[in-house]
Amino acid sequence: MTYRSYNPVCPLLTFSPSDSRKMEGRNSPKKAFTHRHGPGMLLCLCAVLLLPGRIFAEREVRLDPEGEHLRPVKYGGVEISGRVPESLPEIYLLRPDLHTLKDLVQRLNAAAVDRSIDGVIVRMGRFGGGWGKAREVRNAISNIAGAGKETIVFLERAGNLEYYIASGADRVVMPPAGSLMLTGLRGEVMFLKGLLDKVGVKADFLQVGDYKGAADPFVDKSASEKFKDAAGLLFDSLFDQFAADIAEGRGLEPESVIELVDSGPYTTSGALRAGLIDDVKFHHELLKELREKEEAPFEYVSDYGREEITAIPLGEGTQRLMKILLGMRAELRREVFPEGNVIAIVNMVGPVVMERPETALLDDSVVDARLVVRILQELRDKPNVAAVVLRIESPGGDAQAADLIWEAVRETDRAVPVVTSISDVAGSGGYYIACAGRYVFASEGSMTGSIGVVGGKFVVKDLFDKLGINVEVFERGRHSGLFSPIETFSESQRERFRHLLENTYDTFLGRVADARGMSGEKLSAAAGGRPLTGIQALEMGLIDEAGGLHEAIAYARELAGIGEDEDITVISLPKPQSLLDAILTGRDIGVNYPPGLLERGRTALLPEMVEDGFRYLHAVSLMGDYRPATLMPAMIRIR
Repeated sequence: MTYRSYNPVCPLLTFSPSDSRKMEGRNSPKKAFTHRHGPGMLLCLCAVLLLPGRIFAEREVRLDPEGEHLRPVKYGGVEISGRVPESLPEIYLLRPDLHTLKDLVQRLNAAAVDRSIDGVIVRMGRFGGGWGKAREVRNAISNIAGAGKETIVFLERAGNLEYYIASGADRVVMPPAGSLMLTGLRGEVMFLKGLLDKVGVKADFLQVGDYKGAADPFVDKSASEKFKDAAGLLFDSLFDQFAADIAEGRGLEPESVIELVDSGPYTTSGALRAGLIDDVKFHHELLKELREKEEAPFEYVSDYGREEITAIPLGEGTQRLMKILLGMRAELRREVFPEGNVIAIVNMVGPVVMERPETALLDDSVVDARLVVRILQELRDKPNVAAVVLRIESPGGDAQAADLIWEAVRETDRAVPVVTSISDVAGSGGYYIACAGRYVFASEGSMTGSIGVVGGKFVVKDLFDKLGINVEVFERGRHSGLFSPIETFSESQRERFRHLLENTYDTFLGRVADARGMSGEKLSAAAGGRPLTGIQALEMGLIDEAGGLHEAIAYARELAGIGEDEDITVISLPKPQSLLDAILTGRDIGVNYPPGLLERGRTALLPEMVEDGFRYLHAVSLMGDYRPATLMPAMIRIR
């Protein structure tokens, strides 16, 4: 027996026989109803009861042969589309309508243990992350299936990354007019020497590490053999994972997947014939199919587990302003720290710098060494902080800044366990920081390693000559012009600077050896500037285990000795602030430029490869005073 109880005329009102049973024992159902909802709602109910039964269309109530209510079959909906950041910008003008990777994975993990949820439908648009994040999302989807719940990915847009994630589900469904762009992995690196030559700029850089290629795009017109070798090994590892994981998810052999990739792209009908997807349907048709196949009533919870972004109460800003006027700014800075056991996630996203530069755009993310060191110090001083998780997504940067953070992490680990979780990338200076943790996790597809050092300058003497600019030099001291932008290094200057870089490299190796217990040939094999995937880093001993943020938090809990039945609070730092809050609390925001929206507007129409080139130049520019840097070799996007 089936009847429905959804009211489209007055959607705030849903009434069923169970409601009447709940109201038994009260003085009057009518009085109870009107007390809660007012007489207008009662009129609405009366009007609805006079309408034909066919208007009830959504929520079903079904009875078994004994007349008992059947428990609804409930599916949760999770939408993935666009950027999947590690954290919100440290300072923002307007609160972005973004949810982080942590939020997304938490929602999927919650569905796996939620007894009221029988399945999950992931509606997949463009995935705005890399291979490390993609693996974490794929694993979370697979875990739901492992819990005995059906997982369906509805692919609205399907490239390599999106299909890779979808292949971890029980079913893959696409709309009729879709296309599966399964074409193989490709990365493109811009070499800028030809452009620099044309405008009169010379890149005068030195590198330590045979495979350190951070300066190659500026000093060469094409990739060197060692650059090609390092990139080739990286691609081999990623592609092997790509083929093996899709094969495992779709019940195929890896060799068959490679053949299918070489035959792509596919129409939806072609993908269906090839066994790459399971069905061709619109989203509403998929929901209809699920509803009709179940004997019990079917419920679909769109945006399952998503927390809505809440606005700051209007009166709060006035209160804060009054406190400033009354000289109570220090009170505004104080925040209530959670009670009980706390695990703190310290997010480090962006190039590593000594402090946030004044030229940083408003929503640019950087790893501010002074801020990170201060946060770790404050966490050590909190008696209820049980463990710290470092979440790193950084291509590296200032070597001295990385070393300061390394030491702060080691000092923190002497107080409480520190576990590292590598996101899409933690290379060079990013790995410098990552290795300081007691235990290091990385996804199989993360990029890490690149243990090497680079340093140098851009010389603009020829550009000035073309522009008719003459620079007169007055100096005292043999090496006063070491970092002058109008002359290249002299032989003596080059020798002294190389000595600085080699000393920095030796320090870097020493930090890795100390943290990882590595030495000799094993350390040399892992170093030299080689970029590595997570799997390769695991084989070489640079990380301890393949896994994501979820696994890192769980292991931090274990190291802290917090039982499964004990409550914990997980917090993320640094806490994002609006520009207004930063000003009201007297924070030096270090921002002179307009918001990053302006910068994105300038590059939004450019190809991704060109945009990546600008990002890499920006990361190099943040080094500022030409100190030795630990940067990944070029900005390479693999799709």
